[in-house]
Amino acid sequence: MESSSKLVFSGGSMRTPAVLPLPGLGEMDFLDILTSSAPAAVFDSDALALVLRVLWKDHIRGYFYVDFCMFVAYYICWVGLVESAAATESPVEVDDPSASSIMLLLVITFNSAFASKELIESRYGRRKRYFSSLWNVFDMTAIGCVYAYAAQLLLTGDALIPLAVVTTLFLTVKLLSYLRGFSDTGWLISVLSASFRDVRGFLIILFTILVGFATAFRLVFSETGIEGYGSLHRSLLSTFELTITGTYEP
Repeated sequence: MESSSKLVFSGGSMRTPAVLPLPGLGEMDFLDILTSSAPAAVFDSDALALVLRVLWKDHIRGYFYVDFCMFVAYYICWVGLVESAAATESPVEVDDPSASSIMLLLVITFNSAFASKELIESRYGRRKRYFSSLWNVFDMTAIGCVYAYAAQLLLTGDALIPLAVVTTLFLTVKLLSYLRGFSDTGWLISVLSASFRDVRGFLIILFTILVGFATAFRLVFSETGIEGYGSLHRSLLSTFELTITGTYEP
């Protein structure tokens, strides 16, 4: 279907497709296939560029900004929760109107909202291509980790620090994924993603060496009483500081 409107370029004019009347053009399946399966040559078309611009400016951008602002508020609440839970010595209780309990309720509310969003996008797990995107895997993992941390606080009242660390890293990656929607940061995220893909072999080698030396240092220094090598995970952290950051006592 073509409209009678024309775009005027330096080299002449071109017919453009009737963007808005086409049914199904803004559905998630179409956009997912378009951005993940279409070859790069498809995006050289000026007509397709017009379609994407109209979809973004008139339909998608507003929802994206609302979604982004909600996640920023969610991230701030999460940072406030882990900070207040780490600072207080008393167990966290929902009935107690303290800062920790308020932050916990806000985090659970935001996390449930984003969990519902991801379930709708995945069509309740029936979309086979949903988990082919690494960003979606990070999203679902972050949601599960937040629920696990909240359950730990509600059941025991104590903060599980390793779980909080892992969850914070996943939420930070999710925040980075939102920055792809801005012109000033989107291309930088693409550069970082490509860089990590290029150095993944080096990271595997580095991690292997790190684990090997951490195990060796654990065995050598376990009986000497040197702080930082009393257990395998402490030895791993100490070896990381020794080799990567250069933090050690001569």
